[in-house]
Amino acid sequence: MIESYIDLKLTYKNYLIILKTGVFYISINEDAFILNKLFNYKIKEFNNYKRVGFPINSLNKILKRLDKLNINYIVYDDNKIISKVSFTNNCINKYKTDINTYNSYLRRIKNINNILVDKVNCNNLKDILNRIENILCTII
Repeated sequence: MIESYIDLKLTYKNYLIILKTGVFYISINEDAFILNKLFNYKIKEFNNYKRVGFPINSLNKILKRLDKLNINYIVYDDNKIISKVSFTNNCINKYKTDINTYNSYLRRIKNINNILVDKVNCNNLKDILNRIENILCTII
């Protein structure tokens, strides 16, 4: 899966890559950040890669939005490209997030977490931290 993404990304640098894995589609690294921005999908870490996933029944919703925003994309399944859409005025760069910026936000969240854990004695601390994390993640 990761190898397929890397191979596709080398050839199709200005495309958002969507890979089918079982009953989900996923996007990795810079493509995960784009889907996070557009759909608020939570970014998760997997083997040193950032990724987002969504169920297969959401694919049409995702593709309609990408079409509306003029974002080039590829849908990949069973070791082949099943859909490739290109726009002459591709807007993918408008939605990209630098991984260093993302990691900077993660460090800020961890610092806030450590300060709160050390200094706050509160029964609902976990809820407060989750709300802070959600706010900071939507800023990206």
